[in-house]
Amino acid sequence: MVSAGSFAMAGPSDITQSPLMADVAGIRTERAAAAAAAEQVSTDHREAVLAAAAAAAEQAQAVRSASATVVPAETLTQLDQATAELDQLLAAAGSPVEPVATAAPAPTEAAPTDAAPTDAATTSPTPTGTQTPSPAATGTATVAPTAQPTAGAAEPSPAGSAATDPTAVPSAAPTSPLDLSAPSTPTDTTSSSAAALNALADVPAHVEDAATTTLRTTAAKVAALTAEVTQAVRDQQAAADAAAAAEVEAARVAAEDAATRSAQRVSLDQYANGRIPASALCELTFAPGAELRCDAAAAIEQLNVAYREKFGSDLVISDSYRSYSSQVACRRTKGSLCAVPGTSNHGLGKAVDLGGGAQSFGTTQHNWLVANAATYGWTWPAWAHLGASKPEPWHWEYVD
Repeated sequence: MVSAGSFAMAGPSDITQSPLMADVAGIRTERAAAAAAAEQVSTDHREAVLAAAAAAAEQAQAVRSASATVVPAETLTQLDQATAELDQLLAAAGSPVEPVATAAPAPTEAAPTDAAPTDAATTSPTPTGTQTPSPAATGTATVAPTAQPTAGAAEPSPAGSAATDPTAVPSAAPTSPLDLSAPSTPTDTTSSSAAALNALADVPAHVEDAATTTLRTTAAKVAALTAEVTQAVRDQQAAADAAAAAEVEAARVAAEDAATRSAQRVSLDQYANGRIPASALCELTFAPGAELRCDAAAAIEQLNVAYREKFGSDLVISDSYRSYSSQVACRRTKGSLCAVPGTSNHGLGKAVDLGGGAQSFGTTQHNWLVANAATYGWTWPAWAHLGASKPEPWHWEYVD
């Protein structure tokens, strides 16, 4: 110390130990820690994207293999193209990606350059009463300093990143591929990959570099297309199941209908021709007063639906079941046009005489019945044809 009157000049050692220089050293240390933490967050995020992208690629391959014989080839074209692009990006992902610089804001006053410490990791004790700037004020992560990764070194594991920085996104563990061996019992494996990629998209801009963004968006596209193909497989399986169930139901209904008609036919065997009581017959809904054996009635009801769709009106029934006494009266008034009482199919409840245009040869109605009535069990007997022994275009019989 050199004295000159009442003035004194401090030596260099006193300057370096001053409170101002200690503050500068602390700020630089925090900057280094914040930069390391930011780089760790970016590395962890990339690791998570790589894991989710690999899972998406694996699921796409599993779905593609399982869907090859189910979904048309053109449906899989987009998935094949997107998966090929993702495979290329994953193959190139082994190259180190340069992290984006995330330096803290510069202080308002420049520190003296000749007094700055040479080692950022060496700090002087912070004097009592001096407040160190909070990391939250600079927007940096609150983590302990970590070593900067060197070029070409293996990237650190993302484990623990969410606990060290509020902006860090938890890494997505790869999920198992979708199993489509039983399409009727779909799983949610594909959606888990898509959800992981969607979550990874919600990160600050400085966390994700351009290469990671490309990888993530391509993987998200693959996951979405995989979900579409998976849904197409499920829809086809559901349609096949529904068709099979419909066939089973149709067979059941047909069997029940056949059994019912058989029972209805047998139920009249105990009655003689023309002696069937009204309680054993069924009235036609579209022709009040007309009665037939119940199975014949059900069949002509169906024939009438088709006839009405074609002509816009119901069949006209001029005669249906005819009792024995009615057959006697018919024979007496019409002669040979009416069968001998006790022998007519009218007396069995399975014959009708038609009108409304169907009673004449060559009409549109008659020709339509000739072409379509047999589908519903009704036929025009050969003896009633034009030129036959007893031409009757109006007479139709139910064939049981």
